[in-house]
Amino acid sequence: NLNSLVEENKIRRIHTDKGDRFDHTLPPHAHFRCETCQSFSDVLEIDLSLVLKGELNGVNKISNVDFVITGLCENCKEVKC
Repeated sequence: NLNSLVEENKIRRIHTDKGDRFDHTLPPHAHFRCETCQSFSDVLEIDLSLVLKGELNGVNKISNVDFVITGLCENCKEVKC
């Protein structure tokens, strides 16, 4: 059961406008969703350190971060050009 795995911190739940997704990559990272084909992939190159340290104005504690970038993937970029 996916909910049990989330509760056991073995996978992460990602909330999107299309419903929940689940990710087995646990270290902090962002995600990319293609607006055309709806592919979903990990983005590991983003420095989320300020968010993870809680160094945001007016924020006392951050308990979870769901960061989803949307745009066109390489395959769909070729079709749109």
